[in-house]
Amino acid sequence: SQKLAEVLNLDFEKVDVDDKFNGKIYDDDFERYGELATIYGNNKKWFSIFENSRYALFEFGYFGEIIKGWELIDRIGKETINIDEFCRLYTNRQSYTLDEASTFDIKMYKKGVYDKIVQIAMDYNMNLDKLSKEDCMLLYYHYRLHADTKCCNLANLFGYCVPVLAQKELADMINQCPYIYKKDNRLNLYITKLIDNRLLELPYFSHCKYMKLDKDSLKLSSIGKDKVKKILIQTIQRMGIASLLVKIKRRVIRDNANSDQLLNKLADDINQYPYFKDVGIIVNKDTFGYIPMAIEVYCRCLLLDSLCV
Repeated sequence: SQKLAEVLNLDFEKVDVDDKFNGKIYDDDFERYGELATIYGNNKKWFSIFENSRYALFEFGYFGEIIKGWELIDRIGKETINIDEFCRLYTNRQSYTLDEASTFDIKMYKKGVYDKIVQIAMDYNMNLDKLSKEDCMLLYYHYRLHADTKCCNLANLFGYCVPVLAQKELADMINQCPYIYKKDNRLNLYITKLIDNRLLELPYFSHCKYMKLDKDSLKLSSIGKDKVKKILIQTIQRMGIASLLVKIKRRVIRDNANSDQLLNKLADDINQYPYFKDVGIIVNKDTFGYIPMAIEVYCRCLLLDSLCV
């Protein structure tokens, strides 16, 4: 953001929003913000940006998702999917799973989502048995109408916020654009190039990861550990163990992030891999200290195992 401000000769202000969430949202918060009090876990430092800001206009960059490809659609490898497949993508769209292990694995929740998506698809006269990628993006756009407006509504309590890409004239044009132009961020990057070619010189950072840009083809690719992570995700999906890993994660969150029993189980499983046996390494719960680290090592063992087949 700072480099972007330098290129465009804009003012830049860095704000510290590191604030621990204590799990409580008090009555006065609801009285002041309504349901918007739940945004970012009621982070007081983040809310203070609007409460104490000297700025009157806020822009978040929301609805940028509809101008780029959707990674989950790209992973499917098919030109069309049916409405059931789309609903599974929608309710289970965590980056590490496409299966039935949803964060909100509740039948009534899924049925409610399914009914709403079907209604939207029918309103647009979509073929429920053969949803094109353009159809999927249009349905995804309707999700963004909900998810991408919460912070805008909060900002409008204290100033003004109008998401540019959500304006009907622009949104209609974007939604009618063939998916092939959105894939791999092509449309996004091409528009950026037209606005100011200097912006392509900046490091590309999106969804918590840096990407490498080929300026000739305007194509982005993963780099470093993110490239390894992408391979790992694809491997986990191919092996059909995503559901198991997600359930382990849920158990960690639900029970105890430092559960000795689960740490011991993961350590026992890891010790069975030859990469540790051959060099005489034996791990235990104290080797990792906490479960996320143990899960990361376990996943790497799975990846190595699949590459050696």
